[in-house]
Amino acid sequence: MRPHEIRLLTNEHISPIVVEHLRRKGVDAVTVTDLGLRGRSDSDVLAAAHRQSRAVLTMDADFGGLAIQRGEPCFGIVFVRPGNLIPGEVCALLDGFISADMQISPPFVVVLEPGRIRLRSVADNG
Repeated sequence: MRPHEIRLLTNEHISPIVVEHLRRKGVDAVTVTDLGLRGRSDSDVLAAAHRQSRAVLTMDADFGGLAIQRGEPCFGIVFVRPGNLIPGEVCALLDGFISADMQISPPFVVVLEPGRIRLRSVADNG
């Protein structure tokens, strides 16, 4: 799949400004609040995203640990770093990712940093 085709579940700390920006760009993005997951554990959020074939959009490195080190089922993770970016900076990183000419196969971890997109395949874990 191409980056613009990835359906996202945004973690709690992703600004509503970013979510609205994604939706205006035509990205299928839902929030943990939309799914009644606010305040739930990262494992619960990752599992819900997996069940719905969604990637978790997060600024929390713990999701990568759950998928990679602990082997929890994962469709995908889009990890934005550093975690102190303002919404406009996050939107700019996501715009670069959405328009990137790359093919992505689940399960995956994408790391978005200013000036760089890294893609890592996760061992098929569920």
